[in-house]
Amino acid sequence: EFYKIGKLFDATDNVEVIDRQARACILDAVYMDKSLHHGNRDGNGPPPSFKKFTAPQLDAMIVAVTALRDKYSSGSFAEDPVAQSLVDILDDYIKQDFAEFEYESEAL
Repeated sequence: EFYKIGKLFDATDNVEVIDRQARACILDAVYMDKSLHHGNRDGNGPPPSFKKFTAPQLDAMIVAVTALRDKYSSGSFAEDPVAQSLVDILDDYIKQDFAEFEYESEAL
């Protein structure tokens, strides 16, 4: 997924990306430090009430991720399989953030 997203962003104007040659080194460094990714998770993480995002922050995240999803699901990206993979990933984030947003809104 990392390389697919990099390839997509390489072809997108006005997006700053890490140099292609440095990506493997950075990915290896992140992979080795388990505190930086899911490899450190045991599946028994904190409950949603432990998370510190406010409802307005979650709303802003949903709006931003939805805008990215919409951008990469239409126009010249609609037929690009890499873009469609990104759309699937963004849909998952939207579902996760929306579930947290609903939880946070109910707590208010």
